[in-house]
Amino acid sequence: MGLPGEPVAPGSQFLGLSDAEALEVSVAGGKAASLARLLRAGFRVPQGFVLPTGFFVSWWEELRDTEVWARFLVAEAVSLEERCGALQAAARRLRYSAEMQSAIDELKRIVTSWGTDSTCAVRSSSPEEDREGASFAGGYVTVLGVAPGGIASAVRDCFVSALDARIVAYKQQRGFDIHQPRIAVLVPVSYT
Repeated sequence: MGLPGEPVAPGSQFLGLSDAEALEVSVAGGKAASLARLLRAGFRVPQGFVLPTGFFVSWWEELRDTEVWARFLVAEAVSLEERCGALQAAARRLRYSAEMQSAIDELKRIVTSWGTDSTCAVRSSSPEEDREGASFAGGYVTVLGVAPGGIASAVRDCFVSALDARIVAYKQQRGFDIHQPRIAVLVPVSYT
């Protein structure tokens, strides 16, 4: 493995865009699932990999066990911006588990294998985005031109963006459950 878009070995923490699971919005998020569908239909799309929603379950569980999360649930306590800012700060302190770090290391190895100047993009791919009536356009984070050594930081930035006050407010306006956030991360090849 190493070519973006190739199926990924079973048991891997991430998916290739050609993997069947990448077609599932609940697993890969809207952006990645759309690219996977286009790839299957024969369109030329940026090839890449997906850290699925399941990759981040331990981080969501850890956040839900914090006092910051409990305060987030109490709408009258402080402003949405303050509650989300506190959650984002807590999310930035989360550590990668050994299993998560192994997947990040494998992505770094793959991107490095593309050549000496290889970079990738790291893009949020929410299960709620790119749907009829809810695009979330420009709300989640995309980091471009990421060198292999910056992948872990960029993935974290994408995760943290799911807790942005603008995202949470947009979800509330559209009737999404703000208490069950999910995010996947798409790592396509950067064409420079």
